[in-house]
Amino acid sequence: EPADADEFMVSDAGVLKRIDYSLIKAVNTPFFLAYRATNWELVNATLSTVPLDTVLYQTGSTFDTSTYVWTPGEAGTYKLYATIMSASSDFDSYQMYIKTSVAGEVARTQGKMDITANCSVIRTLTSSETVFMTMYQDSGSTQTFVGGSIYTFFCGFKLIGA
Repeated sequence: EPADADEFMVSDAGVLKRIDYSLIKAVNTPFFLAYRATNWELVNATLSTVPLDTVLYQTGSTFDTSTYVWTPGEAGTYKLYATIMSASSDFDSYQMYIKTSVAGEVARTQGKMDITANCSVIRTLTSSETVFMTMYQDSGSTQTFVGGSIYTFFCGFKLIGA
């Protein structure tokens, strides 16, 4: 990939101009992907922040693995996506949320748990607004959820031009 200061020649109606690569490259930053490394349990009838303890990707040190929240550090419009996978068979009642420190709930999926659940939203965030993923289940017993970067994760990135 070219360096930001590398220049390209473009023709503007026959007039040659130089332009830096930094002005034409696509950059969806800030971004992050955090996940739960191991299986974890959620007690019946309990709302809990999903304990995402490992960061796979991020710009800066913006995801806090001790509080399980992400702070973008830059105001803008973001695509946020969360997924979770149950280790057991289907159960009848769950609610998964994407929440922010400013607005509270911004996205929700709920119903019968069919092994996996997904939730996503496009949301304008302030630079200091934190976002996090929560889960509630009311199956009648404690449920186990699968850890791993493709099973239980939360990610987001800034949309270009939004």
